[in-house]
Amino acid sequence: MKTRIKMITRLLATALFLFAVLLPISLSAQTFSFTPLDTSATGETGTEIAAHAEFRNMTNQQLSVTITRTRNALPAGWSSAFCLLNCYAPFTDEAVEIVEPNAVIKFAIYFYTMKDSHGTGTVEIRISATDNPEENYTVTFHATTSPST
Repeated sequence: MKTRIKMITRLLATALFLFAVLLPISLSAQTFSFTPLDTSATGETGTEIAAHAEFRNMTNQQLSVTITRTRNALPAGWSSAFCLLNCYAPFTDEAVEIVEPNAVIKFAIYFYTMKDSHGTGTVEIRISATDNPEENYTVTFHATTSPST
């Protein structure tokens, strides 16, 4: 009888341990994806160049996401802006959006180039779940100009 009680106690302890370890893993499943479509784009100087990614809310609930431009390395005179549900001014480095359940949205980064400023610009975007910043994606986008003809 004592052996049986010890065995049941061990089984319960093991089950409790596994429950405690595995529950946080199942609760921290990804709620969204952010997939690059074209991270490098080219165009003539003096034009607007765009690169894209796809954002997908993988839940049945609204999802708050924070979009942060973490790097904005551009040739002289250039600027950049990003769009998810809304488009933001070139001076905006961070924005919060509420995305509808199961929505699939095209994300765009725009590079605004100058006529006489040839080069390559790099913008890094980080998208995170506002309520869980550990759930995030970071994508680097590039734009390169060729002299206009």
